[in-house]
Amino acid sequence: RAIAARIVLRIMVSILTERRRDQRDRGTIRCAWCVHARSRLDDRGGLWVGTQDGLAHFDPGSGHFRNFRHDPADPQSIPAGLVRALALSADGNTLLVGAWLEDGSGDGPGAASDDAATDAGAAYVFVRTGSTWQQQAYLKASNSDASDRFGRSVALSADGNTAVIGATGED
Repeated sequence: RAIAARIVLRIMVSILTERRRDQRDRGTIRCAWCVHARSRLDDRGGLWVGTQDGLAHFDPGSGHFRNFRHDPADPQSIPAGLVRALALSADGNTLLVGAWLEDGSGDGPGAASDDAATDAGAAYVFVRTGSTWQQQAYLKASNSDASDRFGRSVALSADGNTAVIGATGED
């Protein structure tokens, strides 16, 4: 499985780099510098890729990407900034995404994102029901401040019910 994951990742990086050159192809993720991408392979062969443009999931069954990007109408949607921390539960049904460049000043789970605390950071929980992935939660530190970088590192328990989220700038 590890060899297959490495092969899939190499192929995907190659495809992403090539497709980035063709700006007309909107069915792929934007990945200007794939060396900054972080990825995880789920139990069904789907590939999660976090980049400087958000998060994407490659579904091998359909051969297409589903993009999760910032939606200005939804302040709790994934931010437009760099996604570099990903953790997938052992059962493959929960994904934790760290977005340490998120700028919301709110505290605690479900806090509003207002862009008032530069690089405070946030984490996002995605869950799979059947074959569909949906964002379930938007998480903030209980004492969120600018430059905390909450979400710089993330980890999930095997069942996906417990998360650990690092904040490298917390003082």
